[in-house]
Amino acid sequence: SWESESLDNGKGNGYFTRTLIEAFRQKDGLLPLSDVFAYVRDKVSSQVRADLKKTQTPMFQISQQGGGIILG
Repeated sequence: SWESESLDNGKGNGYFTRTLIEAFRQKDGLLPLSDVFAYVRDKVSSQVRADLKKTQTPMFQISQQGGGIILG
């Protein structure tokens, strides 16, 4: 994950972590994981491209063998 001193006043979160935290804070954290991922993927990709002129594309892959992911 790309990082920048300008993120979070230098607290050390990279683009992915900061955006993931933002996503979890929406709607009191009651979002389907697919919505969280879509938000993170789109925002991280566009911010890294705009700020650093680099590419970062978060990926999400699930197994057909596993059950649903429950976050709480």
